[in-house]
Amino acid sequence: MNRFAKAFLITLAVMLAATTMFAVQPKANISVTANISPNCLISANTLAFGNYDELGVNSTTDLAQTTTITVQCVDEMTASVSLDQGLYPKSGSSHDTPQRQMQCTDLDGSFLAYFLYQDANHQQVWGDGQNNTETVTADNLPHNYTVYGVVPHGQMGEAESYADTVVATVLY
Repeated sequence: MNRFAKAFLITLAVMLAATTMFAVQPKANISVTANISPNCLISANTLAFGNYDELGVNSTTDLAQTTTITVQCVDEMTASVSLDQGLYPKSGSSHDTPQRQMQCTDLDGSFLAYFLYQDANHQQVWGDGQNNTETVTADNLPHNYTVYGVVPHGQMGEAESYADTVVATVLY
């Protein structure tokens, strides 16, 4: 093989390699998306009033106790916590002005009224209507909200245990 043939073959090989190396490659974009849906976690502790002394101190003084609700919501969402009327609302109870009561556990028809408030002064009733829910801080962190419970003084009832269940809901 002569020198010109070798040079021609080497040049041809380099040209073929360069053509493959610099050829336009077909491309396509992949769109990548994700959504974070509005989401919250909620937990609630028991509100245990303890003993109601209807003939003693609670004949003239309300029985007060607190508990906490913990809420964690994803960042930048608007949410609030509502508390329903419980299992045994009094006649006339409403979403905005709940009149809750605990039922005697022997189911004889005896009830003990109580109220749940958003504030320590017992001015803002906590309900499940538009105007009496607690606004939630939504920043991906858990936040505690205090529930202020009051059993009004001067009630008479059977010497038994009383109970109710209130559902706490995050609205968004």
